[in-house]
Amino acid sequence: MPSVAPFNAPLALLVLGALSLLFSLNARFPSGRFGVLSLVSFFAGWLTTELALHHVALQAALALGLMLFGALGAPLGWLGLGLLAISFVILTKLHGRAQLAAQVLDDALAGLESDEAEQGEAPGDLLVQSGALTSEGGLGVGVEPGDAIPSVEQASPAERRAQRAALAKEPLRFLDVLSPLPRRHPDVRVERHLIGAVGRSKLHAHVYFHKDKNPGAPVLVFVHGGGWVTGFKQFQAIPMLHQLAAQGFVCVSLDYRLAPRATFPEPVIDVKRGIAWAKEHAARFGGDARFVALSGNSAGGHLASLAALTFDSPALQPGFEEADTRVDACVVFYGVFDLLNQNRQWRHRWFERLMRYLVMKKSIAEARDQYELMSPITHLRADAPPFFIIHGDVDSLVPSGESHYFAEALRAVSHQPVLYAAIPDAQHAFDVFRSIRGTYAVRAAERFLQFFHERHLDQVRLYPAREAATIRPPWQTYESSTPTTAA
Repeated sequence: MPSVAPFNAPLALLVLGALSLLFSLNARFPSGRFGVLSLVSFFAGWLTTELALHHVALQAALALGLMLFGALGAPLGWLGLGLLAISFVILTKLHGRAQLAAQVLDDALAGLESDEAEQGEAPGDLLVQSGALTSEGGLGVGVEPGDAIPSVEQASPAERRAQRAALAKEPLRFLDVLSPLPRRHPDVRVERHLIGAVGRSKLHAHVYFHKDKNPGAPVLVFVHGGGWVTGFKQFQAIPMLHQLAAQGFVCVSLDYRLAPRATFPEPVIDVKRGIAWAKEHAARFGGDARFVALSGNSAGGHLASLAALTFDSPALQPGFEEADTRVDACVVFYGVFDLLNQNRQWRHRWFERLMRYLVMKKSIAEARDQYELMSPITHLRADAPPFFIIHGDVDSLVPSGESHYFAEALRAVSHQPVLYAAIPDAQHAFDVFRSIRGTYAVRAAERFLQFFHERHLDQVRLYPAREAATIRPPWQTYESSTPTTAA
């Protein structure tokens, strides 16, 4: 009968300490320069950074168990314990540094608050490009002159700032940090709806809305990420969608066709179709189609940005060219903005290969015009909607410089605010969990959207329906049309 090798507890503790330190160092100093290694670095760093205390608790329990089996009876065990102690110091600092996200996001939003303070009680000189009034004198999607305006209590700018400040300073609950997995909010209802069918592909949307369906709710359309080749709307941005819906938003999370079966511009066409559908059906869920914001993460951030900047491009709306796909604000998480890589942010070849062989199906040399058409950085415009761009500063998959470069370029052109926040120590997809960084980012996005929704309401009051036919706000320079139901 073969003998069983004795359990080597000291060696096991050494392995545990070495692996723990390796994961901690990767979380603190991730790799973003080498294709496959970047992917490995992302997954390891993402799970470690956002769940730092969970790693400490689990590894401490394992170490204690090994010590009960005599792991400290040999030098290897003591070495492993030392490595584990160093790792715990790094993990604890990562957890503590997560609080820095709050200040970074507050700093990014500070400009909005100061602008509002300067305006005082008057709603003039408004910041936001709103869909409330059209160049034809109407009130936008599904609203005609004379229609009732949703009754919303008027608050002074000082009261608004106080409300948003209270949201920013609301303490995190320990149980939320302890249990960071997304969960449903009891006041939120989620429904699945068919947007339309394109060939063999059926496009659906998950609609998140408050159970009371209070009329006049702002609308947010969300586009999931996944490198244009994968991704599931039911698993992404769940904390944000439930948080906003609980606060009265109607959130529409979209499907779109994925590569390699789909080729650009098909995905962005689907996003625009989803925007048109959301405007057409918003009232069913209590939404006000006169204020529609757009958001997305990663590849979805790319598609959201592109859609927000090309609202008047018929080539990207085949079959529904007359639909109104303008949006009033855009929030982008760790997006991609320059498929041409003109600013040399992508230092490895995997992105180029992904675009060439799976997404675009052609190289830049073969289809430069198509790459330009699909790059948000080439669609900068003065009448762009307000943007809020959020990116982790140690992102291994999408370099944070991509967002910084885009924000600076758009800020130089746009008449609307362009905010940028680089979240310290945050990896790609950091907002998937209800972690400290993720929670602060969701709160900041909510404050941003609330700010511009309030500005939209000010504009509706400033230009009431009876005056819409004769008054055209100075910021309104584009043509408007009535949306059609998406095919």
